[in-house]
Amino acid sequence: MKKLIHDWFTEPNNDTYCLVKAMAATGCLIFFACALIHVIANKTFDFTAFGLGLGSIMTGAGAGLAMKKDT
Repeated sequence: MKKLIHDWFTEPNNDTYCLVKAMAATGCLIFFACALIHVIANKTFDFTAFGLGLGSIMTGAGAGLAMKKDT
């Protein structure tokens, strides 16, 4: 498990940790937690808003990774 996490969050050289990947993972976990809390508290779920929010996080993460691909 430790190797899997290490491989997910490091650069291709497997030595340097990637801040963009860590921020994307943290953002997704926080987004899922907030969505779960909203569903528990309000007993409603809006698929459109959920998809738009998650898509925005993934777009930002993809843009961040695209900008730093040459570094």
